[in-house]
Amino acid sequence: MEEIIKKLNSQEISTLMQLMRLSAGESSTKPPPKKVELPPIDVKLDGPTTYLYWSRRVRYTLAGRSLEGYPTGEKTEPVEGSAGIDEWKSTHMLVYIWLQNFVIQPIAATVDGLGRVQDVWEKLRRTYDGVGNNLRVIQIEKEISVTVQGERTVQEYATELERLWLDNDHFSPLASCKDPECKEREASLQKRTMLFLRGLAPAYEQITTLILTQTKIPPLEV
Repeated sequence: MEEIIKKLNSQEISTLMQLMRLSAGESSTKPPPKKVELPPIDVKLDGPTTYLYWSRRVRYTLAGRSLEGYPTGEKTEPVEGSAGIDEWKSTHMLVYIWLQNFVIQPIAATVDGLGRVQDVWEKLRRTYDGVGNNLRVIQIEKEISVTVQGERTVQEYATELERLWLDNDHFSPLASCKDPECKEREASLQKRTMLFLRGLAPAYEQITTLILTQTKIPPLEV
């Protein structure tokens, strides 16, 4: 080997060394691992009342960084020793820790030992999602019934009602009636329009009266 190297010029020696590194699995052009950062979200999960808003914020944040596959399980762990395993593990741990940072401590303690983001996500969903939870539906309907414009702008008032209606549709799927063929759809939309008009500030009383005198009340949805 030494005799061969003595006969090579500097360029040939450099090429030989590069080939030796490549044969050993060491690529001089190997890209550095991607640096992933996750920003904070504006809510911590503290029970059923915050689950829906919290879960949306988690999904939107992860989707914005193409990481939504970790809680759903679609981003599967590569085989040990294969390319990408180290990156998967570090990203998985980052998502795992980030997720637990936005859960209050008593809840975090119930999922801390699960080890996988998917398991944490599923346990929290089963525990706090509450689809079909009649108690939660009643709580939301009470909130809707007492929600009025007050000092808010019309847009702020409409946004708050929309949030409550979305929550109600989630926990009581039959209430949403999104199918255009649904017979109760028009009645449901009219009821929501009337609830919105009822809660407007006194300054809109004349407009409200004018709308309510119409044979068919226009829906809020466009």
